[in-house]
Amino acid sequence: MESTNRSVDLPPSLRLVHRILLGAAGSVLVLMMLHICAEAFLRAVLPAYTLHTLAIVSTWYMIFLTFLPLPYVGETHGYMSVELVDRVLKGLARRLLRVFVAALSAGYLAILAYLTFTEALDQTQVRKVMETATTYLPIWPPVWTLPLALGLMLICELFRLFHEGIGKNSVKDVQPHG
Repeated sequence: MESTNRSVDLPPSLRLVHRILLGAAGSVLVLMMLHICAEAFLRAVLPAYTLHTLAIVSTWYMIFLTFLPLPYVGETHGYMSVELVDRVLKGLARRLLRVFVAALSAGYLAILAYLTFTEALDQTQVRKVMETATTYLPIWPPVWTLPLALGLMLICELFRLFHEGIGKNSVKDVQPHG
């Protein structure tokens, strides 16, 4: 089955933010690998020494790796979708379906962004920490990644909704790579 991505034209500054977050996720991946290697080395040399790798990987690195790329995925419409009905419809019916889906997606993203924002506020106010064997690890800062990513995805979806709604050809059907 052939699939298409419907990329949306965004302001260059917003596209740049998405690329920066994507690059940041790649940098976090490299940093995580270096952290794990350093932990393995130190365990061999100084068995009693710990870098709290498991706690940091699960509460910091994985959150950044999972959510920082989301705005880019929203921009390129790179998430999974089933286009069974979209392929059959033509013209106005297809456009109305796309407007409905974009509106539904925007509403869902708005609710999720709001809920994760309020949760991030709560965790920031109490300065949430995770207790490790020897210290307390702050875990409230990475929580802001999700409302940021969802908010940027919401902006992409609102652009998609606007362009589909007015019938502007800014939403391009792009064949995926591979």
